[in-house]
Amino acid sequence: MLPAMESLHGWTDMIELQPVWFYYKTLYPYLVRSLHSMGPLMGTTASNLVWIPNVEYGIQSVLQSIQAKRWATFKFAYGAVISAMEHIGRLRHISVDLIDVDDFTDPKQVVQALEDYLASSDCSLVVFEHITSPSAVLLPLQDLIRVCHAKGVQCLVDAAHAIGQLELHLDEWQPDYYVTNCHKWLCTPRGTALMYVNPKRQVHPLVMSWGYKHGLQAEFIWQGTNNYCPLLTLYIAAEAWKWLGVKNVIQRNQELSKWAGHYLADLWGTKLLVEPFGTTVSIQVPGQDCQDNCSFSDLHDQLLKDYQIEVPVFVVNGIRYLRVSLHMYNTKEDVYALGSAVCKIFKITQDR
Repeated sequence: MLPAMESLHGWTDMIELQPVWFYYKTLYPYLVRSLHSMGPLMGTTASNLVWIPNVEYGIQSVLQSIQAKRWATFKFAYGAVISAMEHIGRLRHISVDLIDVDDFTDPKQVVQALEDYLASSDCSLVVFEHITSPSAVLLPLQDLIRVCHAKGVQCLVDAAHAIGQLELHLDEWQPDYYVTNCHKWLCTPRGTALMYVNPKRQVHPLVMSWGYKHGLQAEFIWQGTNNYCPLLTLYIAAEAWKWLGVKNVIQRNQELSKWAGHYLADLWGTKLLVEPFGTTVSIQVPGQDCQDNCSFSDLHDQLLKDYQIEVPVFVVNGIRYLRVSLHMYNTKEDVYALGSAVCKIFKITQDR
């Protein structure tokens, strides 16, 4: 988003002009302002929010803070999250279980799998996504939170793709921890992410500094001499979204995504992974099935090189899908271009 990038350049120039003055006399009130501006977009108050550079930092801060014997996540969870859980679990002598689900696109199966697992487990923390990546499946968040809390188990929500794609109501949903990246759908600079911490919980940052023992906000607000400029752009991004109308943007993008998914599936003679819910949709790729699980496949490279179109390509149960993401700057013409490019690659006759 142009306003956020312009703001970033302005803050960067200011800090380079007078670094000491900036850190000691300018930074803190503007960091607080940014957190307050994000409250409405997160469905909570600033007192429950802390800044983090990215979702993985927030997840690992929680994992390092919780005393436990066992954690769990789903087998279909984001690979980097599973790696972090297993690594930190090994260092802290905490077991990590992977919950199997036959069909993770079926909300009832996901909830039932969690219920069955917790019925006989001494797990104290479950980590799950709000929107799966790269497959873009919306998980039944409120049901999963309910199941965890009914067993006295804490939950950490990996919501990397949520803010700006969905309306969030964290005070209503009451997860224990919820982490989301602002650089995706809010269009802020990289290095801007947020973590919601339920007032009943306590988390410590991976980098501890002068805020030690002074509470959640004090510990997270300063994590050493760092580039805080991206975080200061959150305020102008929030103001831009307010001016555009958050609900209007999300609704417009969701409608475009739903149309795009069905248009492309019909054009290619394939099917959707799931019915579109937000601003991303996954459509089966024409042609033979594939066992290559790498998102950056030959198809991805060919679309980028020959047609200047970049979309993730991923595999579910041996079937390749394209994940199409549509924001306020996209139109139907972009979808037509993608549809035509794939038709040319796979030699599909098209009417348009």
